[in-house]
Amino acid sequence: MSGIDLHRHLVARNDKVPVVFITAHASDDRARSEAASDWTVAYLIKPFSEDELLDAVNAALKWKARGETNRAKPRRSSHE
Repeated sequence: MSGIDLHRHLVARNDKVPVVFITAHASDDRARSEAASDWTVAYLIKPFSEDELLDAVNAALKWKARGETNRAKPRRSSHE
């Protein structure tokens, strides 16, 4: 099962879990659009910095702690 498949499964079950996508495929617009959802808190493109990863994890933890359902656009890696 791919990360996109798992994400679809979680969305279909309405499991509100904050998601951080990590990919090495910067130019894959199809995957990026499939990854987009209310629960996607970050979409990081390798290579990314330690700070970018920590920011994504902190955003996911804050999102989960608040029980948030509507957020701003997902964070993107600075390598786009």
